[in-house]
Amino acid sequence: MDTTLQVKLELVRPGPAHNQLLSPLTDYVALCGAASPNTFSVPIEHRELLRQLRALTGDSDPERRRAQLDQTAQLGEGIFASIDAFKTELGAAGRAPDRDGIIHLRLVVTPSELAIIPFEAANLPQGLPGEKLPLALQAVLPVTITRETRDCQPPPKDWWKRRPRILVVAASPPGLAPVPIRAHLLALRRALEPWLRAPDTVTKTARDGGSFVPHTFAEAVTVLPAASLRAVREACAAGAYTHVHILAHGLPLPGTHDERFGIALHSDSRAHELAVVSGRDLVLALRTHNAEGCQFSAPLHVTLASCDSGNVGGVVAPGASIAHELHSGGIPWVVASQFPLSFAGSAVMAEVLYQRLLRGDDPRCVLHDLRQRLSTECSGTNDWAALVAYAAIGDDFEQDWARFASKQNHRAIDTAFFALDAVLDTAGKNPKIGDILKPIQDRIALYTQRFQSAAERSSARGDEDMRSEAFGMMASNCKRSAQVFHALKDSAKEQAALKQARTHYRDALEASIRNHWVVGQYLALFLPLEGTVPTGWWHVARASAEVDLKKSDAITAAWAHGSLAELYLLALASDDLLAAFPDADKRALDHARRIVEIRGFEAFEATSTRRQFRRYADWWIPAAVDALRARADTTGPQAKAKLAPLEKTAKALVAALSPS
Repeated sequence: MDTTLQVKLELVRPGPAHNQLLSPLTDYVALCGAASPNTFSVPIEHRELLRQLRALTGDSDPERRRAQLDQTAQLGEGIFASIDAFKTELGAAGRAPDRDGIIHLRLVVTPSELAIIPFEAANLPQGLPGEKLPLALQAVLPVTITRETRDCQPPPKDWWKRRPRILVVAASPPGLAPVPIRAHLLALRRALEPWLRAPDTVTKTARDGGSFVPHTFAEAVTVLPAASLRAVREACAAGAYTHVHILAHGLPLPGTHDERFGIALHSDSRAHELAVVSGRDLVLALRTHNAEGCQFSAPLHVTLASCDSGNVGGVVAPGASIAHELHSGGIPWVVASQFPLSFAGSAVMAEVLYQRLLRGDDPRCVLHDLRQRLSTECSGTNDWAALVAYAAIGDDFEQDWARFASKQNHRAIDTAFFALDAVLDTAGKNPKIGDILKPIQDRIALYTQRFQSAAERSSARGDEDMRSEAFGMMASNCKRSAQVFHALKDSAKEQAALKQARTHYRDALEASIRNHWVVGQYLALFLPLEGTVPTGWWHVARASAEVDLKKSDAITAAWAHGSLAELYLLALASDDLLAAFPDADKRALDHARRIVEIRGFEAFEATSTRRQFRRYADWWIPAAVDALRARADTTGPQAKAKLAPLEKTAKALVAALSPS
């Protein structure tokens, strides 16, 4: 398991954050770890730093820009080198025996004049592994840098449950170069691919926890191609967006005493006119009252693919960069650029960020990867050093991102299963079904491997519930693979996949028996493999499912009814269970009907359970007859007669869950 260690460095001085210029005569205080505060100064005049930044942003010659970046990197290196506590903490993190990942530098910079310094471009101080190499780029002592404000708000509780929806804010007002919106939309399309279905297979009533489920690109992504501030506000009020991607130019704000930057959008009143929007106004548009009027829209992540969106500009008036203001305004994660970003760099940023963040990768690792990609794929630019990220790091940061990764993997496998079921429904009519199934099987194998990795990481964290969930999904994937082999009439591979699925379900229930669906599926696979069902675990699964019936969450209750319907179906295969529950068939049907009453025929809980009972009728019960027939004490007619009530009830359950 990758272990990310944190080093928090806070830079402060007395007085307000604004209205101060850089000077070698000014003393600052650095707080890092448990060491005593360090006093340091910045060996540069404010005017000289502004000259350097202008050279980084305005010089057209790549060699001169690179030389200027080297000089600016030495400035950051010198500041870090003068803070003994920082070097001690960073060195200790690099030597930590449990570190096998990156080191996360959390930079809290309160004074506005210090925030201008591009610390992300600094080199490692002398005396540390990788000395004189770029701090945020090298892999000898890999460091990822995020900034944060002292008043930043952590992400809301259970944010990881939200299904990603993206708002693309694009603007090319007259007089400015067109933004590369096509490249960015293609990057988003590729990033969302694992969760998208064909438009003609999606029902308009798809729901997830009472909210709309985006299954097509048009549903997952809303595009404002000529965005104004009003359009942004109205979109955020109407849609629960998790991510906002802003593709626009950064321009100085008019009417300010010192140079501050805003986003160039279209005018609210005249689309052909330019309106430079401040960070504060953008916060109000993104965090506006929603359609119900009682709560605020709450994007989790904003990407500012625009020039100077992370540039602080002047320091005389209160305020800071757009990214800084968005972060202070309640956006947990903001990624921006502190000097001009090339069009190619902005496209790479969109591709890497969304492909990896949407699948649940740790954003700190994603940032390090993104810098390396920008350095290699956009050589001749300073894009890698321009990148700046503001992040709110809560106490459950790593666990929440692991939960989100599991949720996204679960959603991706559901999409793959949906495609698989659509193909298997036409298995008898398609002679080339093997070729069609191959890419779907490859996707399922990929997601299975991710669940395997998640199980290992969960075990290292001691999170047994998530470990159980991961093993359960691995088992489900193996079960679906067995269904493919059944359709291809490869009985040997079918049996091997079913046995592997049962083993994974056993691993899952040993990790945590609180997931009744895991125990139920473990029992279910005894039917096609052995023709019978063990009784001990059956009672455990029934008790666990009945506990979930009492919960107010409709989805949890629906899945509990599904588990109980299946358990009572399985009871028909056991003489002992049938003696205890002679009305098991009636109980199974009652629970199946309750799913429809709670969630409707088209809800995923109903369609998934319906397909499961169809497996019994079309596959597992005939396999169970064969398994019983293979025993010396049971003839073919006896086996068929014994399982006839099971077959009849399975077909009745399919009918109960199907629209008339």
